[in-house]
Amino acid sequence: MKKYVLVIGCLWMLTLAAAAQVNNYYVNTSTGSDSNNGTSASACGAGCGPWKTWAQANTAARLGTAGATVHFADGTYVGSTSNSCGALNNAAFCITHGGTATQPLIYQCDNGLNGNAGHPGVPGHCLLRESSDVNNDELIGSVGTNYTTIQGFDIGGDGSHPATQVQSGWTIYAKDGTGLFMNGSYNYLHDMTMGAPASNNPNGEGPGCPPTGAIEYDGAYPVAPGRNGTDGTFIGNWINNVGLVTNTACNEFHGMYVGNGPRMRVQNNIVGNVPGSGIKIYGSNCSSVVTNNLVYHTGWWGILVRDTGNGACQAQGAAVGLSTISNNQIVNTGFNKNCGAIAEGSGSGTNLYANNLLIGNQSGQNVPVANCSTTPIPSPSIVTGNLNTANSGATTANTFVNYLDNGTGDYHLKAGSVAIGAGSTACVSGGISPCIPATYFAGFARPSRPSIGTDELGTSATQPPDAPTNLSAIAQ
Repeated sequence: MKKYVLVIGCLWMLTLAAAAQVNNYYVNTSTGSDSNNGTSASACGAGCGPWKTWAQANTAARLGTAGATVHFADGTYVGSTSNSCGALNNAAFCITHGGTATQPLIYQCDNGLNGNAGHPGVPGHCLLRESSDVNNDELIGSVGTNYTTIQGFDIGGDGSHPATQVQSGWTIYAKDGTGLFMNGSYNYLHDMTMGAPASNNPNGEGPGCPPTGAIEYDGAYPVAPGRNGTDGTFIGNWINNVGLVTNTACNEFHGMYVGNGPRMRVQNNIVGNVPGSGIKIYGSNCSSVVTNNLVYHTGWWGILVRDTGNGACQAQGAAVGLSTISNNQIVNTGFNKNCGAIAEGSGSGTNLYANNLLIGNQSGQNVPVANCSTTPIPSPSIVTGNLNTANSGATTANTFVNYLDNGTGDYHLKAGSVAIGAGSTACVSGGISPCIPATYFAGFARPSRPSIGTDELGTSATQPPDAPTNLSAIAQ
């Protein structure tokens, strides 16, 4: 009898293990082959080992009962500009198969997480580049996908693989009921779109200004129930030098253009050197959070929050407004046009603007302001605890270790900064809670009273090292 009990117990444990299976696949541009089976090593014989390309992962990866993770090794991955991404046309890299709520799909650079994707002047570990500089719609296009994560990649152009003509870094197609629960985190997007043809802007704003963003939700207009994406998450990305920043007329290319529907989370991102806005929640503003970001040196706005009345919120059963915009650092924005460090469009509902730090912005220090005006907007929004040079003495010199407009500075908080421990944990009533990121840019837990911005006190030399990734336990 005891033997039967043991056998039944073992079968029960095997069933549980099968029910929670994550399929792990591996891609290595140096040692892989697309004729392999996508395993981590070749010890099992011929045909075993990692794939070589992103395209093969998109074709061959399959969801386990608990989803799938595609692990990318360090290297430069060059995508063909002729890949067809369906409704998004050609792109260097496509994702045409997504996940589900219980079976998420993750594409990740294993060594690029928690702030290690790269930053200006320091390339990341897994570089996504296009094979030639052409006027493609995007570097990465995701179509017909839900519950999909892209994390840890260096996405953009360099001297060997320029991407001046590409129109977007990552575009999420969300016009057909997909684009739900998409996640882009810990990526470095840079050096793209500066040479996009003027014909890409239908409003005559000139070159380097397609009406998109380095990260863009491509929403549905006119809006119908179930057509727009919801619940996007964008954490810990660094975006720098995208679009033509010298085009003073350009107000339609942005760092992050993610106002597609309800419940967008935009946290711990660093965004700068963009001609339009650093972060744009537009044209649907409902129950989103934009917290603990650094936006610097942008042409028109720092953060723009606006609901255009397109009905996307209502179509998804959400009220307009109820967004929390807190603990952000907005620095030296509006160098092309005075449009607002943080601006809110009329009719955008009741939102909370709390404990944001504003330094050197052309529009002055009122938060929020009407579009391209220094006048505080007549809205029901709640404004509290915001800091600026006049009321706190904050400057770039006494806030950051080494602030530079070009993105190559050290944006950790300097000892003694008024931003340290000055953040808010309050969320707008009726909105998403908690609304403050649990960790800071490097991936470590924030204190109970967070600082304003992406980081806590310290420099890259004094902060603890980033947590190791891609570790697994082996039973002996």
